[in-house]
Amino acid sequence: MQQLVFEAAWNKTIADIDRRKIEQAFHLGKISDTFIHFQMLWSAINHRGELLITVLIHNPTDKAVQIRDEKIVYVEKEETVAENIFTFPTLEIGAYCSLPWTFIFPTHKKIGEQSDTIGRTEYVAGELLLMGQLNKR
Repeated sequence: MQQLVFEAAWNKTIADIDRRKIEQAFHLGKISDTFIHFQMLWSAINHRGELLITVLIHNPTDKAVQIRDEKIVYVEKEETVAENIFTFPTLEIGAYCSLPWTFIFPTHKKIGEQSDTIGRTEYVAGELLLMGQLNKR
């Protein structure tokens, strides 16, 4: 059975309201039974103009996985908005686990009307796509 887990730093710092939103999304979301995938939670633009995409990473497989040299693409309305190669050497997503994570894209195209506004958007119309080896497992 799929289990929601929080990485140690998230567990210490996450606001109660965000924890509840993540728990609710986990319980309402559709989890594939065959491949690693992302469930969108929210997006934000930070003070440096970087795009932050927060997702639940679902690992429904029987093996723990790590994100190493994985190309991840953020798409909105069939257009690539941002892409980057990510490696998180200490992050492990356990078997049958879902974990919240924020991907930071240093460069990106404008996103809708809020692309120049620092802050968070609760509704995310796009999707995050895993283009590397993890999606082939």
